[in-house]
Amino acid sequence: GTKFGDFGKKYWDKALPGGAWSALDGKPTARPVDARFAQDGTFLYVRLTERLEPGSLRIDPAIFGGDNWDLLAAPKRSEPYRQLAVNPAGASVALAYGEAGTVWDSGAAVRSETNAAGWTVRLALPLDRLAPGGVKPGQTVYLNLLRGGAQLLAWSPTFEGGFHVLDRLGELVF
Repeated sequence: GTKFGDFGKKYWDKALPGGAWSALDGKPTARPVDARFAQDGTFLYVRLTERLEPGSLRIDPAIFGGDNWDLLAAPKRSEPYRQLAVNPAGASVALAYGEAGTVWDSGAAVRSETNAAGWTVRLALPLDRLAPGGVKPGQTVYLNLLRGGAQLLAWSPTFEGGFHVLDRLGELVF
């Protein structure tokens, strides 16, 4: 909605860089991948970009069989936790682990754009829904950002063959 649209104008120049990405095993990647974070007390804003030839992207309607960006979020480095995954077409899925249901109403605004410069996903995630129990200012949330596709990348390397390694979630303090 309006809040998400305003974010593009108001906050991206002040967004915090996420730092270096790596393969799941922790080895550096030469791929030009970037994450940026901001928050306004109500939303966590995340921008994920990769400079690439957009024709190389594989789109799977089920999300996980092609290229995707994933966000995992938890109040602790254990269950329960939540996952939001987005494909290049902008389709997304919000899954819950260790909760009563297998999906969660993320309330997220999701934008996926491909152009000559590459692929960018912008997320506006309500803090009160981000992790089980919500996230409040001053609180820590544990999360990871991951890039699925032919070569798997991670913001916080998992040192295993998959994404769902909870003791490797990074720490984000609001």
